[in-house]
Amino acid sequence: MRQRARDAVEAGTPSADIQDALLRLSALALFVAVVYESLSRFWLPSLSVWQIHLASIGVAIVAAVLLFGCSMRRRKQLLALKAVADQVLSVEVASRGRAERLLQERSHLLDTLIQTSPVGIIVHDQRRKVTLANPAFCEIFGYTEEESIGRLLEELIAPPETERAFLAYIMLRS
Repeated sequence: MRQRARDAVEAGTPSADIQDALLRLSALALFVAVVYESLSRFWLPSLSVWQIHLASIGVAIVAAVLLFGCSMRRRKQLLALKAVADQVLSVEVASRGRAERLLQERSHLLDTLIQTSPVGIIVHDQRRKVTLANPAFCEIFGYTEEESIGRLLEELIAPPETERAFLAYIMLRS
C-alpha cells in the first residue's frame, strides 16, 4: 500500500485507494466537527470542553470503526467478484483453446479429404477464379495445381468452343 501511494504521488495522480481513503478521512473530519458543534451548543452545553472533546472523539472512533467495517466488507465483495471474473475468464480461455484445436483438427481432416479424394474438386471465388484444385482434378483435366489456381473456372473445364454455352448455363442456374 505504501509503495502504491509513493508511486501515485511520484506520478502526480493519486490512486483510487488513496482517493478513497482521503474521501473517508475528510468525511470523518467533517462528521467530528458536526458532532463537536452539536454537543457543545445544543445537547450538552453544561459539560466542560474536555468532556465534549472526549465525547466527539468517541463518536469519531465509532464512526471510523463503522467506516472501516464497511470498507473491509466492500473490499471482500470486490475480491470475491474479481475471483469470479478470473474463473469465468479462465473457463472462457480454455473453451476458446478447445474450439481452436477442434477447428484445426477439422480443417486438417477436410484438407486431407480434399487432397486424397479420387473425385476432382475445385474451389473458386465469386468471380469464378479457382482458389484450390485437388490432385484428382489436375489429373482429370491435365493441369498442374499451379496452372489451375488463379484461372477462371470455365477456362479449365470447358473447351473453348463450348465456353459460351457453359457460361449461359451458369447464368441460368444463378
